Amino acid sequence: MRGFVSAPLDDGLVVLRLEDGSHYFLGETAGDIWRLLEQPRTLDELGDELVSTYAVTRDRCLASVSSFLRDLAAKRLIERLPAGR
Repeated sequence: MRGFVSAPLDDGLVVLRLEDGSHYFLGETAGDIWRLLEQPRTLDELGDELVSTYAVTRDRCLASVSSFLRDLAAKRLIERLPAGR
């Protein structure tokens, strides 16, 4: 993603916003979502990837991912929410 640098740290990922130097720690699952977002994806595509990796129902996965993406958008870590369900 443009304007950010990320690096693995322990069981997650640290993300640095180059614009202002703010940094965020993302846990393992959040870090996986961040890496998936390096290529444009819809919410449904994210759900497909995550359901195949984690033991979670599709509905719960999509609800959790939607909430997480709203948090990322509120912190200006992503520009727009992926389209989907």
